[in-house]
Amino acid sequence: AALCLPASVPGIAFAAELPDSPPQPFTPIPLQAFAELPAIQMLRMSPDGRGAAMVQNVEGKSYVVVSGFGSKPKIVLHTDNDKYIVSSLRWAGNNRLLIGAFFPDYRRGMATGETRLIAIDPDGSNLKADLASALQNGTFFERHRHMPQYQDRIVGALRDVPETVLIAYDAQSPGQPDVYRLDTRTGRSRLLQRNLGGIRHWMTDTQGVVRLGSGSTRTTMRVMVKPPESQGRSSE
Repeated sequence: AALCLPASVPGIAFAAELPDSPPQPFTPIPLQAFAELPAIQMLRMSPDGRGAAMVQNVEGKSYVVVSGFGSKPKIVLHTDNDKYIVSSLRWAGNNRLLIGAFFPDYRRGMATGETRLIAIDPDGSNLKADLASALQNGTFFERHRHMPQYQDRIVGALRDVPETVLIAYDAQSPGQPDVYRLDTRTGRSRLLQRNLGGIRHWMTDTQGVVRLGSGSTRTTMRVMVKPPESQGRSSE
């Protein structure tokens, strides 16, 4: 095909007809390129902006790395991605990291995916390998009847208590989580919001107050909202 331009356009010469170029040999992309993990993922900046955490993947292995200004990067956790993979990463204040771990398991003979929550300091110390397990230690009057499948569902945080998070945890009724206040350093917890029936997901405001719950039954979607307290009226 020839490229033709109007003769009235100054300074532009006509292009000659391009010869047909020989076909280039097709080089298939190896399947391994599609299966490889990204070099860096889950990059998270600390609240004060002085440090960053990330997951680095090298030769099929994953490393949780923390880097700060003026300090060398430090590996605080690693996995061969066989027993478990890193599914989430976030800061709880400037001196605590929360790492979600996902691993395959079985329940009643059926294959499932389970999650757990790991807490660790940015220097690799004070490791709690199963942080949410403390929530299973209920009081004598509140025996937990169910081992939750997902134990890393953080729904909010408390601005004034930076190392404390709010976690959705369905220890009483499967699929209907309550919200607990969980200290990521000590593992201590306190029930903050009991499930009101049929609630599967919780949301909080920026102050760490549980404001919204949602769930569905067949074709019905249920949403419950807690308004702010005003004029002496309770927000319940």
